[in-house]
Amino acid sequence: MEKEFTVIIEQDEDGFYIAEVPALKGCYTQGKTIKEILEKERVASDYIKLNHGKVSNLSVVLTFQGERTIFVYHQDWDYRLPDLANASWIYLTSMAESFSNSNIMDEVYHYIAKSKAKLAFGPGTFQLKANVKRYPKILEKCEVIFSNLEEAKRILEISESEIVNERDLLSRIHLLGPKTLVITDGANGSYVSDGNRNLKIGIFPTKLVEKTGAGDAYASGFMAAIISRMPLEEAMTWGAINAASVIVETGTQNGLLTKEQLLKHRHNVKNFKAVNF
Repeated sequence: MEKEFTVIIEQDEDGFYIAEVPALKGCYTQGKTIKEILEKERVASDYIKLNHGKVSNLSVVLTFQGERTIFVYHQDWDYRLPDLANASWIYLTSMAESFSNSNIMDEVYHYIAKSKAKLAFGPGTFQLKANVKRYPKILEKCEVIFSNLEEAKRILEISESEIVNERDLLSRIHLLGPKTLVITDGANGSYVSDGNRNLKIGIFPTKLVEKTGAGDAYASGFMAAIISRMPLEEAMTWGAINAASVIVETGTQNGLLTKEQLLKHRHNVKNFKAVNF
């Protein structure tokens, strides 16, 4: 007897794609057609490289009462920046531990210096482990850097248990070079500084189902606003709305908003704004 099942392909906050069969609890498998999926979503695949003979990354996400634990296997890759066309922005984020054996960070720096592209940086697990302060040229070129509160402390080599004022965190990371800092802090909202102003915004009211992908959703909403030449206050609002939409769904892609959907939500919550602190 044949049965049909719904398969959901999703990306976790470190950028890894997994496929879930909701009807079969605990059934996760690596997707082998990621390139095709991206193309269907109209994401350009010009620079996607298929590494034949290598397995892919593997993630298993356990969720309980809205919280999640993620078990991740990072496949080592040979990182080399392709011959990229000029772009207005480049987003640098999570890579496998093998990135530290490559020249990828220098290659990104030289691309930015040559193309005049602006850099947004969301350090991943192994970049944080390697210590992002090892890459001062990247930090100095960084237009926007994203982290959560725990990651911000790790960047500054502060104990996770130590209580630090948000203003102090922002000012100390500024000293490393980035122009705009974004720190998310779960239910407490997010904080942004451009060196002149410190801004904060709460979370967009919603029903929590599962938090995986909230940080990435915030960053994508924030960057969509910045690329659209919106002020920081509005970028924070876009980020918070997009993150709130993701956490009402299981997985990291199901709740992501299009620009049109986001603007509709924004129109309905005109009083939801970032404030100085």
